[in-house]
Amino acid sequence: MQKGFDQAEDVDFINWAEDAHTADFKTAIASIYGDEGRAQFEQVWQANHIDAQGMIVAATMENDEAKRTEAEEHLQTFAKVFGEFLGAATEENLPAKAATEAVWAHEKLVLKSFDHYTAEEYQETYDTFRESYAFMFGIGETLGGAIVTQHPDKFSGETMPSEMPNTGMGGGSKKSIPTALIVVVIATMFAATTYLVVRRKMKMPENA
Repeated sequence: MQKGFDQAEDVDFINWAEDAHTADFKTAIASIYGDEGRAQFEQVWQANHIDAQGMIVAATMENDEAKRTEAEEHLQTFAKVFGEFLGAATEENLPAKAATEAVWAHEKLVLKSFDHYTAEEYQETYDTFRESYAFMFGIGETLGGAIVTQHPDKFSGETMPSEMPNTGMGGGSKKSIPTALIVVVIATMFAATTYLVVRRKMKMPENA
């Protein structure tokens, strides 16, 4: 969001990183909930999260309060629908209501951090970013516990690999990564997404 607001030269790299990030996220979701779960997640994630945060940036650049309000409504929809998705996917081991409240609390922190940035309040920007990042790891930990409770057979008896996974850098193991690590990946990716979202067709205000 910062890069989009600044119209930074490396915005294309951020777009690429966001695409790769989303692809990894969908793969992690599919590994637990299958292709149907991945498709449901993608629909919610793209329209009401990625695109909505892009709208926030555009509205700020154009000083358009109506567009900002509309974008925040999309984010609220994302929190509600994604919370319901998590509740249904985990069979309410993570209650939908609690998930919705937690996701929306995170989104408000993201907006707060971005607003500090646009006001050139840089210390507050990164203080709030760190708070938001840590908050999402708490959500991820709770989500991980819900998934383990729901699918104990996928996690029982799993141990950390005795050798490093094969990363293509040589000396790696050929063993697959334990399913339990996928939960950590999901939590990490969701937290990291905070500053990777930039709208693809961002336009400068006409009077810029």
